[in-house]
Amino acid sequence: MTFQQVQEAISQLKQTGATVEETLCDDPPQVANLEKTLGLEFPDSLREFYSYYDYLQVGPYEFEWVRNLPDLVDKVRKTLQVPENYVPILWDGMGGYYYVVCSTREGGRPGNFGEVVYRPRGSPKPVESDCGQLFEFLVSRIENAKE
Repeated sequence: MTFQQVQEAISQLKQTGATVEETLCDDPPQVANLEKTLGLEFPDSLREFYSYYDYLQVGPYEFEWVRNLPDLVDKVRKTLQVPENYVPILWDGMGGYYYVVCSTREGGRPGNFGEVVYRPRGSPKPVESDCGQLFEFLVSRIENAKE
């Protein structure tokens, strides 16, 4: 799946009258700076997403503001004790998050690099679900917002 397909799905969602709020990125180097700040390497899909959007809401799904990620990553690492290579992209409304699996600068790429995983609040481990890669996950949320 490509970013263009995500944008086409968003365009179709707008035509249905569903809620779509977009704040476009006005500072493309912010992603490289964010990766450096967090000590992570993002998959190309996450890099492309945050190079285009600072914020995206489709229906009830509010993807995390890029400007909030450093503090949010720090918070979830400390309070929810998630692996350091997880970047939260979507809150589930009940204390859990959907995360994109990245790689740390010191470590190699994990086998699930670039996948979206879900970790409900209080769960000791992420739930390996059928979220797929980031663009597939985005399109699934967009499709859900149509309902």
